[in-house]
Amino acid sequence: MHIKQQIIQKLEEVVKELTNPSASSGQESIKIQLIRPSDDKNGDYSSNVAMQLFASVKGKAESVKWKNPLELAEEIAQRFENYSSSEEQGDESRSKDNSSRVATLPRTISKVEAVKPGFINF
Repeated sequence: MHIKQQIIQKLEEVVKELTNPSASSGQESIKIQLIRPSDDKNGDYSSNVAMQLFASVKGKAESVKWKNPLELAEEIAQRFENYSSSEEQGDESRSKDNSSRVATLPRTISKVEAVKPGFINF
């Protein structure tokens, strides 16, 4: 599987975890896309999934967790970093919360960062 598809798959899993799965039946589906940024300093891939997700939950109970799309992007980026750390330390170091269900990303991803207004760069 190509790295782009792996990132998209992990983003889909994170989005599912961050939203209430039982309430997602009425929630609009988020189309996760990765683009190649025009500026190399923004990484190899970039996603606006945090802005899409924030807009879809704005005004709903889930949105009280985040004040803006950047906070949501930071949480998503942190989860990716945690997954990478878990892979390096082994399965026994994983926490017992929901984030442990998401598989780790390949080691070829050296950095995941959230940037204004809510992009996630890989």
